[in-house]
Amino acid sequence: MCPSFPDTDYSSSFTVHLKSTATLYDGYYALRIRNLNLTSFIFLSATHYCWPFGAMPLSDITLVTPSDLVADPKLLLHKCGIDDTRTVFDGKVGSVVGNGAFFVMSPNMSHTFSLPLGSNREMCIRSDGRYADDDHLVGPQPYSPALCHYAAIPRKPKDPFDPLTIMWWVPTRQDFDFATTNVVTGLGQLDSIRLGQLGGLVYSLKQKVDQYKKDARFSQSNKLPVMSLVTALDHAFARLASLPMSLHQVQFGVALLQRCFLELKAYLDYMYIFHPRMTGEEPAATSVTDTIGVYAFDDIVVQEFVHAGLPVWIVKSYSYVPSVRIDRIVSPLPPKAWAVLEDAHPPYPPFFTGAATSPDKYIAFHSWARRFVGYPNPFSCLPAEPAPLPPPSATPAAPSSGPAHGGGSGSSGSWPDHVREKKNRAKRTPQPYSKFNSQRVIAQASARDKFAEFLSPLCPPSIPTWSKALAAVDRDRRQLKSTVRPSDSGYVFPDPGLIIGVSDPEKIPKYIHTWLKYRHALIFRMSSPTASAGPVSSQLWRTLLNYGGEAEEGLAGSGKIHQRHQQIIEIMGNCLGDEGVQLQSISAEMTSWRDHQFEPGKILPQRVIHEVLWELFELNFRFEFVGLDSWACNDVGANLEARQRLIMACFPGCHGGSLLVADVDAGYKGLAAALWKDRAPYLLAMARVMKSWSECPCSLVDAANKRVEELSEKDVHVVEEAVTKFYTQLFFRYFARAAIIPHCLPRVASA
Repeated sequence: MCPSFPDTDYSSSFTVHLKSTATLYDGYYALRIRNLNLTSFIFLSATHYCWPFGAMPLSDITLVTPSDLVADPKLLLHKCGIDDTRTVFDGKVGSVVGNGAFFVMSPNMSHTFSLPLGSNREMCIRSDGRYADDDHLVGPQPYSPALCHYAAIPRKPKDPFDPLTIMWWVPTRQDFDFATTNVVTGLGQLDSIRLGQLGGLVYSLKQKVDQYKKDARFSQSNKLPVMSLVTALDHAFARLASLPMSLHQVQFGVALLQRCFLELKAYLDYMYIFHPRMTGEEPAATSVTDTIGVYAFDDIVVQEFVHAGLPVWIVKSYSYVPSVRIDRIVSPLPPKAWAVLEDAHPPYPPFFTGAATSPDKYIAFHSWARRFVGYPNPFSCLPAEPAPLPPPSATPAAPSSGPAHGGGSGSSGSWPDHVREKKNRAKRTPQPYSKFNSQRVIAQASARDKFAEFLSPLCPPSIPTWSKALAAVDRDRRQLKSTVRPSDSGYVFPDPGLIIGVSDPEKIPKYIHTWLKYRHALIFRMSSPTASAGPVSSQLWRTLLNYGGEAEEGLAGSGKIHQRHQQIIEIMGNCLGDEGVQLQSISAEMTSWRDHQFEPGKILPQRVIHEVLWELFELNFRFEFVGLDSWACNDVGANLEARQRLIMACFPGCHGGSLLVADVDAGYKGLAAALWKDRAPYLLAMARVMKSWSECPCSLVDAANKRVEELSEKDVHVVEEAVTKFYTQLFFRYFARAAIIPHCLPRVASA
């Protein structure tokens, strides 16, 4: 039973006048203080500890149970004291959580949060692009040594004019520039002003990254996470700046960029500001920084974070109550007070189910996000009813050696010829978007040899080693992997040969304009990992290029026009099911390419044609590379995400980690580079992909394990010849047709 005590008056002064005291237990005293509306109990001792009497006497505190804490949270105050005596291991505030099974306290914060408890928490993206109270961008998470910098993630600035506030902004339709020169409504890009604001912050942060990379105080192992984060940030920005997207995709893309930015900023701040305080290199913090903070379970971590000025909360089992000091009880803030709980619209599926303490949730999110912004493998299945291969007469015989057409590009071992060719072209380098006369085009034979390179001023220059390897493919059908033609032997994007090789050169402008009108939509159709779009036959692509304009008018029509419209819908796959994305019935008056608009039917400048066709060559080559890898790879344990990362390393430029971003400004780099040293990294990257393919030559397996610095010019030529020959031959064996090979886009002379 709780004893009674004489009253002590407590007026405006903080001085306590003790009238009388009552001895309780061995050296502890209590007095009752009355101050208007406040009545409390204080224990006085040599250590200034105190306990407000409630349901049990002090001697029984060791018997406290969860139900006791729920009934009377003030039991946590049994050792409360004055601020001057509080240590980093004591609680400035505390709360009972988890039905009394746990309590949470903080030595340097004045509030607590409801804990993300439970072993089966279902985590998914919410309407703000975060994943509610399980997200380290929203609230504190359990401490992880590998991710300790998450505690340094800044909170949203209170000043609405702070430039950093855009990192908590969610785009709306008003922030979305809808594309008007398009046959599909609902596609566009982020508003240029908002994109510029994001780009400015990204640029500033990358300047700090460059300084960090040069800082000799940090080891290479410390710099690796920064390299990964800045690459992810670059990719996120490049996708927003380059790819046609739905509003739904733009919102997710912005959220992903914000995440990369805040994590990277936190890492740099942790290394430059907070970690030196922890180690004593810098003085201890005198205030707490407005960052996310962390839940800690280790006394050393608590000491370090308090010393650094980072928010820290300590979670303990109720059994620790007897030994813990907490000075004030507060109600934990519920998730609805500090996290967005509303689902996104349309909702995202859960990416992880498990405990908040599981490090797998971070891996699961990054893997899921990578798949979301990744791309499908369109070459993924055999047909239920495979088509027979054409008769022998329909497949041109392969030459015994050398190119399959006159005026070949030279031997694979003669790259200096390619360099000389580039030097000769440099003298007549085209100026941007100069006029081109279509009458100069020589029509190609309708039954063209797809293993032979085009000889047309419209075609961007070939890469000699690649064109020779393609021409030398052994087309003996006994080489084929199947006796039937697979359904995925079509083309993910139109074969550039359909445009260059059209029998009537007057149709070329029409074909290019039609492609440009459909370009955003056809790229968008490949931008989701759940996309149903697959390879399309040449005949169907020809129908789109020839009748695409008419098909737009067939929404409510009948007959051939309606039939062609349905064929176009078939090409689009399920991307038309995305919110707000649909074919429009009225054709756009203008087409656009790289911020330039052109009238339909007008002859485009030669440079534009080169750029458009180069992109088609490049996109087809990339997706065919993915398709061949999916068939030929023997690595059973490999996942699509890992394979795609390997494949993306084969391409230069600002591609945002997406096969769909073919950087026109990098058209003369990578596999198309003039210097062997510049080609070497990308050839080795291809070798690293191919080394797990069936029947991979030993020379490529060996090359894949080498560094660029270990290779001579001769070695690079050998690797190049092996890569191109193996790729083009194996592609024919799996897909029973010629591969689309990469081309070169010469650099435009400065004005």
